[in-house]
Amino acid sequence: MLTLAAPDKFLVREIHGEAVFLFNKGNAVQIHPLDAEAFVRNLLERRRRLQERMELFGPFVQKEILRGNLLEALEFYRGVVLQALVEGLRMRHGPIHYDFRMRYVYRELPPDVVRRLEHLAFVKDAEDLAANYGEALAWFREAIEAVDEGQVRRQIFES
Repeated sequence: MLTLAAPDKFLVREIHGEAVFLFNKGNAVQIHPLDAEAFVRNLLERRRRLQERMELFGPFVQKEILRGNLLEALEFYRGVVLQALVEGLRMRHGPIHYDFRMRYVYRELPPDVVRRLEHLAFVKDAEDLAANYGEALAWFREAIEAVDEGQVRRQIFES
């Protein structure tokens, strides 16, 4: 149940699909179309912030491994590196849901990308974590550089 005061009502049809109202007295809630220009601007700004976040916090994985703080290293790996990687891949392959994290990855990302993500997501020990970190970091840089504004615009404006 959402109130009129809720800042995000998840009603943008292009992102969340058709809204179903059980009660919408007096047509109080209006559904507005996607502001594609604002969406693209926000995506590109998020891309920039992800790159900065990775540069700042990504190295904490290796630092914590070297310090023997494996739980902290794992948390930085999952919370910073993998999360940023998934977001970058979504920007490239399906920008309309770039901020959906792991939700719908099996439906919306190519099968080879999902298999590679699965491999990187499951870590068995410190050695595996260090190896996966290096691979994930390199893939993030590759993926985020491949986010092309023109392609994003085509995908957003054609959907």
